[in-house]
Amino acid sequence: MKTEKEIKKQIGSLSENEKTRIKEIIITLKEVIADGTVTENNFKRVTNILSELSIFRENFITRLFRLFKQNHMVD
Repeated sequence: MKTEKEIKKQIGSLSENEKTRIKEIIITLKEVIADGTVTENNFKRVTNILSELSIFRENFITRLFRLFKQNHMVD
């Protein structure tokens, strides 16, 4: 049986793919800020970012529930 720390590390850690995508989102937001204009392209970029962040949020909620179901404390 896995220890509490092992389970937290497995479920609670961001994957390399997730970290990379978050960094890409940050870069895109910086580009939108640097552009500083309201355009159709920037609107699409921000809308896509919102969709991706919504997916991240749902995944985080799922992970938290999985930890709770296994009766482990979550920090």
